[in-house]
Amino acid sequence: MHREIVLRGIDVERQATVASYICESAQLLARVSSNLRLTDELKRRILCSFLCLMNLREKLERVCSVRLLERRSSALAAVAGSVG
Repeated sequence: MHREIVLRGIDVERQATVASYICESAQLLARVSSNLRLTDELKRRILCSFLCLMNLREKLERVCSVRLLERRSSALAAVAGSVG
């Protein structure tokens, strides 16, 4: 998913799908980790999974905000070009 987001870009529908996947996975991990009798190895794996999900979410938000800024700047350039 990381490569898909960065290299190929992502459309709005796929962005919503990925965001939903991240949310559902995080909720599932939260439910699993609420068990107080987890081994240290399972705790480590759960924390690593949370970190991966957080990184994926951050990357998704960053790429989408950069693309939004690019669209705005191109729209402003188009308006400035038609005025001038």
